[in-house]
Amino acid sequence: MKISAGETVFCTYRKGWWGAHVGTVVAPGTDPALWNGLNSEAHYCEVTGKLPVQYDWGLMHDTVANLIPCYLCPACGAINVDAWEDEDLAHGVYHMPGASCFDYQCGKCQTYFCNADSPIMAEVYTHIPQR
Repeated sequence: MKISAGETVFCTYRKGWWGAHVGTVVAPGTDPALWNGLNSEAHYCEVTGKLPVQYDWGLMHDTVANLIPCYLCPACGAINVDAWEDEDLAHGVYHMPGASCFDYQCGKCQTYFCNADSPIMAEVYTHIPQR
């Protein structure tokens, strides 16, 4: 799974730390002078399998395997995570009930939504002309 800069992620490793485990991935720096003088932050991330994630309380480098992309509900704005974790209602993070592999259901308001490029959005299903 490819996670890119700008994506909102849920960190399973940090779950419960200071009440903040949802952050935004930032692009790692490429200037060695700003990192340790020898290698760049991007090199460190590549070698260690980590990504820089900006949380409300600071920037941390988290292992990619511990990061799960989040989906914002278009109806209520709730943060939804497609993971088999307990709901973390105290921090506004909801588990998405399984709908299908192409669409999602908000764990808070139960609204169904899907990605714009999802196969379920094809003209044959929606009957809305795509041209």
